[in-house]
Amino acid sequence: MVAGLILLLPAARRVGPEIRLWSLSYGLYVLAVFFPQSSTFRILAPLFPALAIVAAPRSRVYRILIVMLFVVGQFLWIGAAWAVSDYDWTPP
Repeated sequence: MVAGLILLLPAARRVGPEIRLWSLSYGLYVLAVFFPQSSTFRILAPLFPALAIVAAPRSRVYRILIVMLFVVGQFLWIGAAWAVSDYDWTPP
């Protein structure tokens, strides 16, 4: 739902109709047929062009903060996905 709202932002017009329509149609497809599992991020990877909507602002500080947020997010994801407890040795 948030992704759909992002596509309605005025900044979304800068990326062109192809990117917007692809993001909308693929997002609806994933919602309709996909069962969430450990490969969710791999399945959502084709939506990466939609990130151009939020990465498009010209503010250098904003772009640096976004990159830092993604780098921290990667470390958090690796820590959460590959944390091994004493009771469970299965990968995510």
